[in-house]
Amino acid sequence: MKLKNYVFSRFFLTYTVLLAFWTFGFYYAITSEINDEADDALEDYSSQLIMKSLAGVELPAEEDGSNNTYAIRKITKKEAQRKEIISFRDSAIYVDFKSEHEAARVLTTIFKNSKNEYFELTVIMPTFERDDMRHSILICALLLYVMLTITIMVVNALVFSKSMDPFYKLLKWIESHKLGEIRPAPKNKSNIEEFQLLTKTVYRSIQQAEELYSQQKQFISNASHELQTPIAICQNRLEALTESDLTEEQLKEVGKTLNTLSNMSRLNRTLLFLSKIENMQFSDISTVEPQLIVVKLLPDFMEIFSHKKITVETTFSDKLEWKMNPTLAETLVSNLLKNAFVHNYEGGHIHIYCTTHQFIVSNSGSKEELDKNKIFERFYSTKTNGSSGLGLAIVRAICEISHLNVNYHFEERTHKFIITDKKKPAK
Repeated sequence: MKLKNYVFSRFFLTYTVLLAFWTFGFYYAITSEINDEADDALEDYSSQLIMKSLAGVELPAEEDGSNNTYAIRKITKKEAQRKEIISFRDSAIYVDFKSEHEAARVLTTIFKNSKNEYFELTVIMPTFERDDMRHSILICALLLYVMLTITIMVVNALVFSKSMDPFYKLLKWIESHKLGEIRPAPKNKSNIEEFQLLTKTVYRSIQQAEELYSQQKQFISNASHELQTPIAICQNRLEALTESDLTEEQLKEVGKTLNTLSNMSRLNRTLLFLSKIENMQFSDISTVEPQLIVVKLLPDFMEIFSHKKITVETTFSDKLEWKMNPTLAETLVSNLLKNAFVHNYEGGHIHIYCTTHQFIVSNSGSKEELDKNKIFERFYSTKTNGSSGLGLAIVRAICEISHLNVNYHFEERTHKFIITDKKKPAK
Protein backbone atom coordinates (compact mmCIF):
# COMPACT_ATOMS: atom_id res chain seq x y z
CA MET A 1 0.00 0.00 0.00
CA LYS A 2 1.25 3.47 -0.85
CA LEU A 3 2.04 5.86 1.97
CA LYS A 4 -0.54 8.34 0.71
CA ASN A 5 -3.31 5.75 0.68
CA TYR A 6 -2.25 4.44 4.10
CA VAL A 7 -2.37 7.92 5.66
CA PHE A 8 -5.69 8.77 3.99
CA SER A 9 -7.29 5.54 5.21
CA ARG A 10 -6.18 6.30 8.77
CA PHE A 11 -7.44 9.87 8.47
CA PHE A 12 -10.75 8.64 7.12
CA LEU A 13 -11.27 6.12 9.92
CA THR A 14 -10.28 8.62 12.61
CA TYR A 15 -12.42 11.49 11.34
CA THR A 16 -15.36 9.19 10.64
CA VAL A 17 -15.41 7.97 14.24
CA LEU A 18 -14.78 11.39 15.78
CA LEU A 19 -17.39 13.17 13.67
CA ALA A 20 -19.89 10.37 14.27
CA PHE A 21 -19.53 10.90 18.03
CA TRP A 22 -19.77 14.65 17.54
CA THR A 23 -22.91 14.28 15.39
CA PHE A 24 -24.54 11.99 17.94
CA GLY A 25 -23.65 14.36 20.77
CA PHE A 26 -24.92 17.37 18.83
CA TYR A 27 -28.23 15.66 18.02
CA TYR A 28 -28.65 14.43 21.60
CA ALA A 29 -27.97 17.91 23.03
CA ILE A 30 -30.46 19.62 20.70
CA THR A 31 -33.22 17.06 21.28
CA SER A 32 -32.63 17.21 25.03
CA GLU A 33 -33.02 20.95 24.91
CA ILE A 34 -36.28 20.58 22.97
CA ASN A 35 -37.60 18.10 25.55
CA ASP A 36 -36.61 20.45 28.36
CA GLU A 37 -38.51 23.28 26.70
CA ALA A 38 -41.60 21.07 26.31
CA ASP A 39 -41.36 19.95 29.96
CA ASP A 40 -41.02 23.55 31.16
CA ALA A 41 -44.12 24.50 29.19
CA LEU A 42 -46.02 21.60 30.74
CA GLU A 43 -44.90 22.60 34.23
CA ASP A 44 -46.01 26.19 33.69
CA TYR A 45 -49.40 25.11 32.36
CA SER A 46 -49.93 22.62 35.18
CA SER A 47 -48.95 25.26 37.79
CA GLN A 48 -51.57 27.64 36.40
CA LEU A 49 -54.22 24.93 36.55
CA ILE A 50 -53.32 23.96 40.12
CA MET A 51 -53.39 27.57 41.33
CA LYS A 52 -56.76 28.19 39.71
CA SER A 53 -58.10 24.97 41.18
CA LEU A 54 -56.88 25.82 44.69
CA ALA A 55 -58.17 29.40 44.40
CA GLY A 56 -61.59 28.20 43.33
CA VAL A 57 -61.30 29.93 39.97
CA GLU A 58 -63.15 28.35 37.10
CA LEU A 59 -60.80 26.13 35.09
CA PRO A 60 -60.60 26.36 31.31
CA ALA A 61 -62.16 23.71 29.16
CA GLU A 62 -60.19 20.47 29.05
CA GLU A 63 -59.61 21.11 25.34
CA ASP A 64 -59.11 24.85 25.11
CA GLY A 65 -57.96 24.99 21.48
CA SER A 66 -54.29 25.26 22.35
CA ASN A 67 -53.73 21.56 21.55
CA ASN A 68 -53.10 21.04 25.28
CA THR A 69 -55.52 18.84 27.17
CA TYR A 70 -55.76 18.06 30.83
CA ALA A 71 -57.68 15.96 33.27
CA ILE A 72 -58.09 16.18 37.08
CA ARG A 73 -59.29 13.30 39.16
CA LYS A 74 -59.62 12.87 42.89
CA ILE A 75 -57.47 10.13 44.47
CA THR A 76 -57.01 8.72 47.96
CA LYS A 77 -54.15 9.65 50.22
CA LYS A 78 -52.73 6.14 49.99
CA GLU A 79 -52.80 6.27 46.23
CA ALA A 80 -51.16 9.69 46.25
CA GLN A 81 -48.36 8.40 48.45
CA ARG A 82 -47.62 5.62 45.99
CA LYS A 83 -47.24 7.99 43.04
CA GLU A 84 -44.43 10.40 42.23
CA ILE A 85 -45.23 14.03 42.92
CA ILE A 86 -44.37 14.90 39.30
CA SER A 87 -43.45 12.70 36.37
CA PHE A 88 -43.04 12.97 32.60
CA ARG A 89 -43.53 10.38 29.89
CA ASP A 90 -44.00 10.07 26.15
CA SER A 91 -47.31 8.79 24.85
CA ALA A 92 -49.64 9.03 21.85
CA ILE A 93 -53.00 10.78 21.45
CA TYR A 94 -55.60 10.72 18.75
CA VAL A 95 -55.81 14.03 16.86
CA ASP A 96 -59.23 14.62 15.37
CA PHE A 97 -58.28 17.01 12.60
CA LYS A 98 -55.52 14.64 11.46
CA SER A 99 -57.55 11.47 12.09
CA GLU A 100 -54.47 9.70 13.36
CA HIS A 101 -52.43 9.19 16.49
CA GLU A 102 -49.61 11.61 17.17
CA ALA A 103 -46.80 11.65 19.71
CA ALA A 104 -47.44 13.62 22.89
CA ARG A 105 -45.65 14.58 26.09
CA VAL A 106 -47.55 13.76 29.30
CA LEU A 107 -47.05 15.37 32.74
CA THR A 108 -48.61 13.81 35.83
CA THR A 109 -48.51 15.61 39.17
CA ILE A 110 -50.16 15.23 42.60
CA PHE A 111 -51.57 18.12 44.67
CA LYS A 112 -53.98 18.59 47.57
CA ASN A 113 -56.37 21.35 48.59
CA SER A 114 -57.02 22.99 51.95
CA LYS A 115 -59.34 20.12 52.91
CA ASN A 116 -56.44 17.64 52.54
CA GLU A 117 -58.08 16.14 49.48
CA TYR A 118 -55.68 14.70 46.94
CA PHE A 119 -55.97 15.17 43.21
CA GLU A 120 -54.05 13.88 40.21
CA LEU A 121 -53.50 16.33 37.37
CA THR A 122 -52.60 14.96 33.94
CA VAL A 123 -51.56 17.43 31.23
CA ILE A 124 -51.02 16.31 27.65
CA MET A 125 -49.14 18.35 25.06
CA PRO A 126 -48.93 17.13 21.42
CA THR A 127 -45.32 17.01 20.20
CA PHE A 128 -45.74 16.38 16.48
CA GLU A 129 -44.15 19.77 15.79
CA ARG A 130 -41.29 18.88 18.08
CA ASP A 131 -40.86 15.51 16.32
CA ASP A 132 -40.83 17.24 12.95
CA MET A 133 -38.16 19.54 14.28
CA ARG A 134 -36.15 16.59 15.64
CA HIS A 135 -36.41 14.86 12.26
CA SER A 136 -35.21 18.01 10.49
CA ILE A 137 -32.34 18.37 12.94
CA LEU A 138 -31.36 14.72 12.38
CA ILE A 139 -31.29 15.22 8.59
CA CYS A 140 -29.26 18.42 8.94
CA ALA A 141 -26.83 16.77 11.36
CA LEU A 142 -26.27 13.85 8.99
CA LEU A 143 -25.75 16.16 6.03
CA LEU A 144 -23.34 18.23 8.09
CA TYR A 145 -21.53 15.04 9.09
CA VAL A 146 -21.11 13.92 5.48
CA MET A 147 -20.08 17.37 4.24
CA LEU A 148 -17.55 17.83 7.06
CA THR A 149 -16.07 14.38 6.43
CA ILE A 150 -15.70 14.98 2.69
CA THR A 151 -14.34 18.50 3.16
CA ILE A 152 -11.79 17.43 5.77
CA MET A 153 -10.60 14.50 3.65
CA VAL A 154 -10.24 16.63 0.51
CA VAL A 155 -8.34 19.33 2.41
CA ASN A 156 -6.10 16.71 4.05
CA ALA A 157 -5.46 15.09 0.67
CA LEU A 158 -4.43 18.38 -0.91
CA VAL A 159 -2.27 19.44 2.02
CA PHE A 160 -0.62 16.02 2.35
CA SER A 161 0.05 15.66 -1.39
CA LYS A 162 1.55 19.15 -1.57
CA SER A 163 3.65 18.63 1.56
CA MET A 164 4.92 15.21 0.42
CA ASP A 165 5.69 16.28 -3.15
CA PRO A 166 9.49 16.55 -2.51
CA PHE A 167 9.45 13.06 -1.00
CA TYR A 168 7.74 11.51 -4.02
CA LYS A 169 10.07 13.35 -6.41
CA LEU A 170 13.03 11.89 -4.54
CA LEU A 171 11.49 8.40 -4.71
CA LYS A 172 10.98 8.79 -8.46
CA TRP A 173 14.60 9.89 -8.87
CA ILE A 174 15.85 6.89 -6.87
CA GLU A 175 13.63 4.49 -8.82
CA SER A 176 14.90 5.72 -12.18
CA HIS A 177 18.56 5.64 -11.11
CA LYS A 178 20.81 2.86 -12.36
CA LEU A 179 24.31 2.03 -11.18
CA GLY A 180 26.88 3.29 -13.62
CA GLU A 181 24.85 6.30 -14.74
CA ILE A 182 26.21 9.75 -13.94
CA ARG A 183 23.28 11.88 -12.88
CA PRO A 184 23.04 15.21 -11.04
CA ALA A 185 21.57 15.41 -7.55
CA PRO A 186 17.76 15.54 -7.41
CA LYS A 187 16.32 19.04 -7.25
CA ASN A 188 14.56 19.53 -3.95
CA LYS A 189 13.24 23.05 -3.38
CA SER A 190 11.49 22.15 -0.14
CA ASN A 191 12.11 24.31 2.92
CA ILE A 192 11.49 21.36 5.23
CA GLU A 193 14.73 20.40 6.93
CA GLU A 194 13.92 16.69 7.07
CA PHE A 195 13.39 16.51 3.31
CA GLN A 196 16.60 18.42 2.64
CA LEU A 197 18.52 16.09 4.94
CA LEU A 198 16.93 13.03 3.33
CA THR A 199 17.88 14.22 -0.16
CA LYS A 200 21.49 14.89 0.85
CA THR A 201 21.77 11.53 2.63
CA VAL A 202 20.33 9.57 -0.28
CA TYR A 203 22.53 11.32 -2.84
CA ARG A 204 25.62 10.77 -0.69
CA SER A 205 24.76 7.07 -0.30
CA ILE A 206 24.26 6.66 -4.04
CA GLN A 207 27.58 8.38 -4.73
CA GLN A 208 29.30 5.93 -2.37
CA ALA A 209 27.55 3.01 -4.08
CA GLU A 210 28.67 4.31 -7.46
CA GLU A 211 32.28 4.55 -6.27
CA LEU A 212 32.18 1.01 -4.87
CA TYR A 213 30.55 -0.29 -8.03
CA SER A 214 33.15 1.39 -10.19
CA GLN A 215 35.96 -0.02 -8.05
CA GLN A 216 34.42 -3.48 -8.22
CA LYS A 217 34.16 -3.39 -12.00
CA GLN A 218 37.71 -2.11 -12.27
CA PHE A 219 38.97 -4.82 -9.93
CA ILE A 220 37.22 -7.60 -11.88
CA SER A 221 38.54 -6.22 -15.15
CA ASN A 222 42.10 -5.92 -13.86
CA ALA A 223 42.04 -9.27 -12.08
CA SER A 224 40.65 -11.09 -15.12
CA HIS A 225 43.17 -9.45 -17.40
CA GLU A 226 46.10 -10.21 -15.10
CA LEU A 227 45.06 -13.85 -14.63
CA GLN A 228 45.06 -14.63 -18.34
CA THR A 229 48.85 -14.64 -18.62
CA PRO A 230 49.69 -16.94 -15.65
CA ILE A 231 46.92 -19.34 -16.66
CA ALA A 232 48.27 -19.49 -20.20
CA ILE A 233 51.82 -20.06 -18.88
CA CYS A 234 50.62 -22.90 -16.63
CA GLN A 235 48.78 -24.50 -19.55
CA ASN A 236 51.86 -24.28 -21.79
CA ARG A 237 54.12 -25.79 -19.14
CA LEU A 238 51.72 -28.65 -18.47
CA GLU A 239 51.33 -29.32 -22.19
CA ALA A 240 55.13 -29.38 -22.48
CA LEU A 241 55.21 -31.73 -19.51
CA THR A 242 52.95 -34.20 -21.31
CA GLU A 243 55.67 -34.66 -23.92
CA SER A 244 58.05 -35.85 -21.21
CA ASP A 245 58.45 -39.44 -20.10
CA LEU A 246 55.47 -39.70 -17.73
CA THR A 247 53.55 -42.64 -16.50
CA GLU A 248 49.91 -43.16 -17.50
CA GLU A 249 48.73 -42.16 -14.03
CA GLN A 250 50.79 -38.95 -14.16
CA LEU A 251 49.40 -38.12 -17.61
CA LYS A 252 45.85 -38.52 -16.27
CA GLU A 253 46.58 -36.10 -13.43
CA VAL A 254 48.17 -33.59 -15.82
CA GLY A 255 45.14 -33.92 -18.09
CA LYS A 256 42.78 -33.18 -15.16
CA THR A 257 44.85 -30.13 -14.26
CA LEU A 258 44.81 -28.90 -17.86
CA ASN A 259 41.04 -29.35 -17.95
CA THR A 260 40.68 -27.31 -14.72
CA LEU A 261 42.93 -24.58 -16.12
CA SER A 262 40.89 -24.55 -19.33
CA ASN A 263 37.71 -24.03 -17.33
CA MET A 264 39.42 -21.26 -15.34
CA SER A 265 40.58 -19.59 -18.53
CA ARG A 266 37.09 -19.76 -20.05
CA LEU A 267 35.52 -18.38 -16.84
CA ASN A 268 38.13 -15.64 -16.70
CA ARG A 269 37.46 -14.62 -20.31
CA THR A 270 33.74 -14.58 -19.60
CA LEU A 271 34.20 -12.34 -16.56
CA LEU A 272 36.44 -10.05 -18.58
CA PHE A 273 33.83 -9.88 -21.34
CA LEU A 274 31.09 -9.13 -18.79
CA SER A 275 33.24 -6.37 -17.33
CA LYS A 276 33.71 -4.85 -20.78
CA ILE A 277 29.93 -4.86 -21.29
CA GLU A 278 29.33 -3.08 -17.98
CA ASN A 279 32.08 -0.57 -18.76
CA MET A 280 30.34 0.34 -22.04
CA GLN A 281 33.32 -0.72 -24.21
CA PHE A 282 31.04 -1.84 -27.06
CA SER A 283 29.97 1.51 -28.45
CA ASP A 284 29.45 0.70 -32.14
CA ILE A 285 25.73 0.59 -32.87
CA SER A 286 24.06 -0.71 -36.00
CA THR A 287 20.89 -2.51 -37.09
CA VAL A 288 21.00 -6.26 -36.46
CA GLU A 289 18.49 -9.00 -37.22
CA PRO A 290 18.44 -11.77 -34.58
CA GLN A 291 16.78 -14.24 -36.95
CA LEU A 292 19.81 -14.03 -39.26
CA ILE A 293 22.11 -14.65 -36.29
CA VAL A 294 20.06 -17.75 -35.42
CA VAL A 295 20.45 -19.07 -38.97
CA LYS A 296 24.21 -18.49 -38.72
CA LEU A 297 24.79 -20.08 -35.30
CA LEU A 298 22.22 -22.85 -35.15
CA PRO A 299 24.04 -25.41 -37.36
CA ASP A 300 27.14 -25.29 -35.13
CA PHE A 301 25.07 -25.83 -31.97
CA MET A 302 23.15 -28.72 -33.53
CA GLU A 303 26.42 -30.36 -34.56
CA ILE A 304 27.94 -29.94 -31.07
CA PHE A 305 24.88 -31.26 -29.27
CA SER A 306 23.87 -33.85 -31.88
CA HIS A 307 24.26 -36.62 -29.27
CA LYS A 308 21.22 -35.25 -27.40
CA LYS A 309 18.96 -35.68 -30.44
CA ILE A 310 17.16 -32.38 -29.70
CA THR A 311 14.42 -31.27 -32.09
CA VAL A 312 14.78 -27.62 -33.14
CA GLU A 313 11.98 -25.59 -34.73
CA THR A 314 12.15 -21.96 -35.90
CA THR A 315 9.23 -19.64 -36.59
CA PHE A 316 10.18 -16.31 -38.16
CA SER A 317 6.79 -14.71 -38.78
CA ASP A 318 8.10 -11.16 -39.18
CA LYS A 319 11.32 -9.25 -39.53
CA LEU A 320 12.81 -8.17 -36.19
CA GLU A 321 15.47 -5.48 -35.92
CA TRP A 322 17.54 -4.27 -32.95
CA LYS A 323 19.67 -1.16 -32.70
CA MET A 324 22.75 -2.43 -30.85
CA ASN A 325 26.34 -3.57 -31.10
CA PRO A 326 26.63 -6.52 -33.53
CA THR A 327 29.10 -8.41 -31.32
CA LEU A 328 26.79 -8.12 -28.32
CA ALA A 329 23.80 -9.15 -30.43
CA GLU A 330 25.58 -12.32 -31.54
CA THR A 331 26.66 -13.04 -27.96
CA LEU A 332 23.10 -12.51 -26.73
CA VAL A 333 21.61 -14.98 -29.21
CA SER A 334 24.49 -17.42 -28.75
CA ASN A 335 24.07 -17.52 -24.97
CA LEU A 336 20.33 -18.11 -25.24
CA LEU A 337 20.85 -20.93 -27.72
CA LYS A 338 23.61 -22.48 -25.62
CA ASN A 339 21.43 -22.27 -22.53
CA ALA A 340 18.60 -24.01 -24.38
CA PHE A 341 20.89 -26.87 -25.52
CA VAL A 342 22.98 -27.27 -22.33
CA HIS A 343 20.03 -27.41 -19.95
CA ASN A 344 17.90 -29.63 -22.16
CA TYR A 345 17.49 -33.40 -21.95
CA GLU A 346 18.02 -36.07 -24.58
CA GLY A 347 15.21 -36.06 -27.10
CA GLY A 348 13.99 -32.66 -25.94
CA HIS A 349 12.85 -29.75 -28.07
CA ILE A 350 13.75 -26.12 -28.75
CA HIS A 351 11.48 -23.59 -30.43
CA ILE A 352 12.74 -20.19 -31.58
CA TYR A 353 10.13 -17.51 -32.36
CA CYS A 354 10.75 -14.18 -34.03
CA THR A 355 8.15 -11.44 -34.56
CA THR A 356 8.36 -7.70 -35.09
CA HIS A 357 8.25 -7.19 -31.33
CA GLN A 358 9.66 -10.31 -29.66
CA PHE A 359 12.49 -12.81 -29.83
CA ILE A 360 11.66 -15.99 -27.89
CA VAL A 361 13.74 -19.07 -27.18
CA SER A 362 11.77 -21.86 -25.49
CA ASN A 363 13.12 -25.25 -24.52
CA SER A 364 12.25 -28.36 -22.57
CA GLY A 365 14.28 -29.00 -19.43
CA SER A 366 13.71 -29.30 -15.72
CA LYS A 367 10.14 -30.02 -14.68
CA GLU A 368 10.06 -27.19 -12.15
CA GLU A 369 10.05 -23.44 -12.67
CA LEU A 370 13.32 -21.63 -12.03
CA ASP A 371 13.59 -18.75 -9.57
CA LYS A 372 12.74 -15.62 -11.57
CA ASN A 373 14.50 -13.42 -9.03
CA LYS A 374 17.82 -15.27 -9.23
CA ILE A 375 18.01 -16.85 -12.67
CA PHE A 376 19.88 -13.87 -14.16
CA GLU A 377 22.34 -13.56 -11.26
CA ARG A 378 25.96 -14.56 -11.70
CA PHE A 379 26.79 -18.20 -10.88
CA TYR A 380 23.17 -18.97 -9.99
CA SER A 381 22.81 -22.02 -12.22
CA THR A 382 24.60 -25.26 -11.46
CA LYS A 383 27.79 -25.53 -13.44
CA THR A 384 27.09 -28.60 -15.52
CA ASN A 385 28.09 -29.59 -19.01
CA GLY A 386 30.74 -26.89 -19.16
CA SER A 387 28.39 -24.09 -18.14
CA SER A 388 30.08 -21.20 -16.30
CA GLY A 389 26.88 -19.93 -14.67
CA LEU A 390 27.40 -16.55 -16.34
CA GLY A 391 25.50 -16.99 -19.61
CA LEU A 392 22.19 -15.51 -18.49
CA ALA A 393 23.96 -12.82 -16.45
CA ILE A 394 25.65 -11.72 -19.68
CA VAL A 395 22.27 -11.81 -21.47
CA ARG A 396 20.80 -9.45 -18.87
CA ALA A 397 23.82 -7.13 -18.96
CA ILE A 398 23.63 -6.90 -22.78
CA CYS A 399 19.89 -6.20 -22.63
CA GLU A 400 20.34 -3.45 -20.05
CA ILE A 401 22.85 -1.47 -22.11
CA SER A 402 20.99 -2.16 -25.40
CA HIS A 403 17.56 -0.96 -24.20
CA LEU A 404 16.05 -4.44 -24.32
CA ASN A 405 13.95 -6.35 -21.79
CA VAL A 406 14.57 -9.99 -20.95
CA ASN A 407 11.91 -12.03 -19.14
CA TYR A 408 11.56 -15.65 -18.11
CA HIS A 409 8.31 -17.63 -18.19
CA PHE A 410 7.49 -21.25 -17.41
CA GLU A 411 4.39 -22.93 -18.75
CA GLU A 412 3.49 -26.49 -19.72
CA ARG A 413 6.95 -27.72 -18.60
CA THR A 414 8.62 -25.37 -21.08
CA HIS A 415 11.15 -22.65 -20.21
CA LYS A 416 10.80 -19.44 -22.21
CA PHE A 417 13.22 -16.52 -22.48
CA ILE A 418 11.58 -13.50 -24.11
CA ILE A 419 13.49 -10.49 -25.45
CA THR A 420 11.53 -7.31 -26.20
CA ASP A 421 12.52 -3.82 -27.22
CA LYS A 422 11.87 -1.22 -24.51
CA LYS A 423 11.10 1.36 -27.17
CA LYS A 424 8.45 -0.82 -28.82
CA PRO A 425 5.30 -1.93 -27.03
CA ALA A 426 4.97 -5.70 -26.91
CA LYS A 427 1.94 -7.20 -28.61
